[in-house]
Amino acid sequence: MTKWDTLHRIEGLYVGLLTQEELEIFNKACRTNDARRSYEGAGGAMGLAKVRLFSLASQERSDG
Repeated sequence: MTKWDTLHRIEGLYVGLLTQEELEIFNKACRTNDARRSYEGAGGAMGLAKVRLFSLASQERSDG
């Protein structure tokens, strides 16, 4: 499974529910501005972040 497969699968999940491997992939994606933490909705009001991705389609094209 590629990092993009993982990111696509975890988008919308709460960051606190990620496995250690998923969290590492997500944190790397945050550092490269491919993903971010989003504090939206009721969960966000309680301080719970969701996984959100930036422009996944363009990144997949550039990675081949």
